[in-house]
Amino acid sequence: MRYGKATGLAATSKTYTQASPGVPGTDESGDDFGGAVAVGDATGDGYADIAVGAPYEDVDGHRNVGDVVFLRGGSTGPTTTGAQSWHQATPGVPGAAEAGDHFGSSLRLRDVNGNGRTDLAIGAFGEDVVPGGYDDGSAWVLHGVTSGLTASYATAFNPTDLGFPVVKGCKFADVLAR
Repeated sequence: MRYGKATGLAATSKTYTQASPGVPGTDESGDDFGGAVAVGDATGDGYADIAVGAPYEDVDGHRNVGDVVFLRGGSTGPTTTGAQSWHQATPGVPGAAEAGDHFGSSLRLRDVNGNGRTDLAIGAFGEDVVPGGYDDGSAWVLHGVTSGLTASYATAFNPTDLGFPVVKGCKFADVLAR
């Protein structure tokens, strides 16, 4: 990442990977860390926080479950201090860690509940909604709090929750737009 200034982008950059000190997870080939990125102020402190998707991250022995890492922003930029990791095996996150879900394949930070903090919408294009389904897709919302994100009151929804039929391979929530 490069920080913007009134004169343009800084000449030096800062890179975060799963091998960076303080970043949760293990740096493995093929995790696709950074496959989705969202920026917003989830903590309400006036600094931009960053959510980073790793949709091919293996979790609890299951391949390609997916994971989201949350980095808090500060006066000198993002920090790995207090970084959080979220996936479907995280307590409070609805669902179960299943192979091929790709949790974190799309991300969007936006204040959905009007409290002045951005909340994180997470897509998983490979979530199976119906038995025998394949890549039907689902979405989750984690709410922003002063310490980062919380799974308290986390919600999950899929096409059937919105009254739409599930179409095999529809990849619901593959893209999260404004």
